[in-house]
Amino acid sequence: MNRKLAISDIHGHGELLLSLLHAACYHPPFDQLILLGDYIHKGPDTKGTINIIRELWDQEAVVLRGNHEQKVIDALPGTQYFMERGKNFFHHMPLYYEDNQYIYVHAGIRPGIPMKLQLAEDLLRIREPFLNQPHQLPKQVIFGHTSTDRLGMANHIWVRPDKIGIDTGAGHGKTLSLVDLTNKEVYSCHVKTGDITRQDFPG
Repeated sequence: MNRKLAISDIHGHGELLLSLLHAACYHPPFDQLILLGDYIHKGPDTKGTINIIRELWDQEAVVLRGNHEQKVIDALPGTQYFMERGKNFFHHMPLYYEDNQYIYVHAGIRPGIPMKLQLAEDLLRIREPFLNQPHQLPKQVIFGHTSTDRLGMANHIWVRPDKIGIDTGAGHGKTLSLVDLTNKEVYSCHVKTGDITRQDFPG
């Protein structure tokens, strides 16, 4: 395994995802790619994005479920398009993934609770108390769901000793970011201009 790459909250910006993977010279299966959910809604091409996610899944990327995919599973209003093709695919997406360094999850975890006892609702939607409390687990948690500009880091990831937030606001017209956890680099693409930048981790 060469690098660990993570991205979250793509929100219909599949072409930007492909641009970031190209900029980072993503090379499966030597690189491990982990996708943290929310592939659909808000952006310009949800259908095309899901097709890209399926291809990455076939190339052995880890594809986690986000709260927007859960909305489709729960058949909430506005999700009818996916009832046939998407729902089964979303059902197969795990709620979290863990390796020897990190725990990957869409929204976060409830502090003080072992991973196997975490509730799906928290893994998919939690903000408080996860954001402001140590989670007391021995690995950093890589998460999305909460745009980092809400955490005081506009257009960059949010890094703390026990957690890293990587949703840089693509669903809100800002940037989509691909995080190279191995080399501590961030590739970001602005959703309006398509310009790609590379930055080191903050701090």
